[in-house]
Amino acid sequence: MSNELNRQQVIAELERTQSLLDKLGEINRKSQALVEERNEGDGVATEALVKEMKRFQKAKQKIVQEKLPHVAKTDFSFPCERPKNPEDVGDPAKDIMKGVVSSVLAVAGLAFWLILLITGSKAWGLIFLSVACMLGFGIFSLVAMIPVRNILAWEQLCGEWEEKKSLWEKKMDDVARRNEKNLESFRDFDVLYLNMVKECDAFYVESTNNLIEEREKARQEILKRFDVLKEQGDALVKELDGITVIHADLFEHAGLIATLLKTGRADTLKEAINLALEEVRKDEEERQRREEARARAEILEEQATENRLYNEAMQRAAENQARAMREHHAEMERAAREQAKAAELQAQAAAAANKLAQDQARAAQVRARSAEYEAREKCRGCVNSTKCSFAARQNSLSCGAYKPR
Repeated sequence: MSNELNRQQVIAELERTQSLLDKLGEINRKSQALVEERNEGDGVATEALVKEMKRFQKAKQKIVQEKLPHVAKTDFSFPCERPKNPEDVGDPAKDIMKGVVSSVLAVAGLAFWLILLITGSKAWGLIFLSVACMLGFGIFSLVAMIPVRNILAWEQLCGEWEEKKSLWEKKMDDVARRNEKNLESFRDFDVLYLNMVKECDAFYVESTNNLIEEREKARQEILKRFDVLKEQGDALVKELDGITVIHADLFEHAGLIATLLKTGRADTLKEAINLALEEVRKDEEERQRREEARARAEILEEQATENRLYNEAMQRAAENQARAMREHHAEMERAAREQAKAAELQAQAAAAANKLAQDQARAAQVRARSAEYEAREKCRGCVNSTKCSFAARQNSLSCGAYKPR
């Protein structure tokens, strides 16, 4: 009865140890959750502060942007460059003098010609001279006045350019006057912009201080909760330190040892501890075995993937090689067809050449027979045919002793 009582006490002590460990683990999890809660709260508060500051700055910028003065527009360009001086004008005064003198001489020639014409003079030399002076000096005056006309046209262009320039200067003066009036508006805008910057800085400082205060309050609240958990944890540790039924290194197995004693798988505490350690060892070996199996499965899967990729690569290589062979065979067949076609063409050319040679030979035979016939006919009609030798008869066409009958 005493042994059974001691057994029940040991089991109760072991279960209490396991319960204390579970509570201590729960306190540790709560403490870690408090740390995560604090970090998450800091991040959320900082993000909210940044959004609020951006919103405040954007609203202020919109107000300031609406009051931005506008610069007077200068959407007009400077007139083109000043017209260049005429290139054919050397000395304008000299050209004018030449033109005036030539015009006077031409008018004098015209007047002299009219006088001679009215008086009915027969002095043809004077008439010719007056006409020559009139025409010559008239043409020379026209030529001499070309630079003068160019100068007049250039002066007209210069006048138009001066007018455009004056109009542009008036527009620029008007823009300058309007911008001068807007200068005070820009000064006011600068003051408004600087005030906006100060307001944003003040809002930033105030928001940052508020955030720091809120963070400090949240930190103090979390510290209070953490202190409560720490006190609870210290109490549990102190209570665990008073347990002597098993060594502190075996506390994590207290529940398993108690279960072994309750279920009767072990009769004594020592036997339960050994059996528990053995099961823990087996569990650890099983865990390692599963981990190794998982690692082997991953290796096998990786090898399978590599084999699949290798097979796909080899298949692509084989397909590429087969395609290359097909292309090679097709090229060889094409080359063979071209070679056969070329041989056929050569045979046709040889046949045509052979036929041409045969035609030429037949034509030569026909010409030879025709020449032989003409020779016999020539000899037959010659008075000296009975006196000629056989060789002379063979060359009768070129015979010098030929005499017709």
